[in-house]
Amino acid sequence: EQHHGRMSEAARALAIQRTNLYRKMRSLRVTRDRKSKC
Repeated sequence: EQHHGRMSEAARALAIQRTNLYRKMRSLRVTRDRKSKC
């Protein structure tokens, strides 16, 4: 929420690689809330 769904920014704030963030989310069964931009 703090990074408005921007995975790169969230990973940077956590000081981890983006791919590791996706991997961690998958292991915790966390899904991204994909809202349309319209």
